[in-house]
Amino acid sequence: MVTPEQLLELISSGERNDVEFKERLEGESVKKTIVAFANDWSRTGGGTLILGVAKNGRVVGIRETQDQALQLIANFSKDGSIDPKPSVDPHPVLYNGKLVLVVRVPAGRRPPYRYEGRTYIRVGSTTHIATIEQEEILRERSLLPEDQRSQPLVSLPPRESIVVDFVGRSEELSVLNNWLSDPWLRRCSIVGQGGCGKTALAYEFATKVAESRFPYSGKRIDCIVWLSAKRKRFYAGEVREVSPDFSDFESLLSAILTAAGFTEYAELPVNERAAQVLELLSAFPTLLIVDDLDTLLGRRDDPDVARAIEFVLDAIPKKERAKVLVTSRQAVLWAQAVYVKAFPKDSDEGLAFVESRMKLLELESLLGREQKREILRVTDGIPLYVEELLRLIKITANPRRAIQEWQQHGGRRAREFALARECEALGKEAQLF
Repeated sequence: MVTPEQLLELISSGERNDVEFKERLEGESVKKTIVAFANDWSRTGGGTLILGVAKNGRVVGIRETQDQALQLIANFSKDGSIDPKPSVDPHPVLYNGKLVLVVRVPAGRRPPYRYEGRTYIRVGSTTHIATIEQEEILRERSLLPEDQRSQPLVSLPPRESIVVDFVGRSEELSVLNNWLSDPWLRRCSIVGQGGCGKTALAYEFATKVAESRFPYSGKRIDCIVWLSAKRKRFYAGEVREVSPDFSDFESLLSAILTAAGFTEYAELPVNERAAQVLELLSAFPTLLIVDDLDTLLGRRDDPDVARAIEFVLDAIPKKERAKVLVTSRQAVLWAQAVYVKAFPKDSDEGLAFVESRMKLLELESLLGREQKREILRVTDGIPLYVEELLRLIKITANPRRAIQEWQQHGGRRAREFALARECEALGKEAQLF
């Protein structure tokens, strides 16, 4: 039973992902909403449909009698147009002489639920047709044990494209976990000089969140989106061009929507696209990771790029359910900073990193403990430089010669790349200086 007081309390919060108002008891529209609540895309446990209330919250009442309304709702869930059959729990409420029907729809156990063959889901305060990808996720949920059905939608690049074997950084990961669990901290930057492993740390953290379904503020992360602005990468002694996931405001919006599975909105006019992104982030607890913010900062004189930066660092974090993590060579204003430094030259973590890269390059038999320490010393403990020196050792098959050559040239190409990336993050005037 729902009391008039409880009805007013429900109405007072307005429409949202688990509450919808309708003035009339119209079959097709009501069935679509029932299906969307049963599919429980936002994992709120279902939803509540309030019939006889206008979109502005004004109680208008339905035209049917109480018996007619209850019979119609019962028929809606059993007439075969919705498959599988959902559970519905209607409660009539009389308010100021007007009949309102409050229909509770619990999350179904066998998603995806469909109306006339189509799957519907709730995104924010609206009901949409699910994409093929979203329908597949709903189907996978129905096959999982009940305690595992809240796994997030994860959009991460392949591990081998970022870091094959992650080593160390336990303190930094602990700080990131604490940041994620704090509901008042919405933005964080992983900060460090080029080549220190900022991207690798961000990726490792994202995978741990995905695997653990890390809770924060009583909610679980529903969506993890990884976007890279990176245009260049240093690998095997060469600077290689890479394609960024986005480069300005419009492509940022499209990339977020596509990664989250809402491809049908990726071509909307830009302001509508922005509204859809913010509505999405209001509906689902989301971790957005933007790798290599410096590429954007170096182009911030472009208004479209400046707008993308503002959207990432200001507009998105204002959404209560959104967390934004960026990697950058400089700390971001009003964001918690996690500093990534080179490995200390005699540290166990540093030696473990050298050994992991030796194993990947099949160099275990060539290097002794003292040579590993020497590699850390001559490379200043910077992961990028360690990897490049080990590749040089692999090519020459002569550790002593490779280390001497590195010392003589100072790992020139790797250092030039790192310095150039530092400069790109500066404004034009600073670059000229």
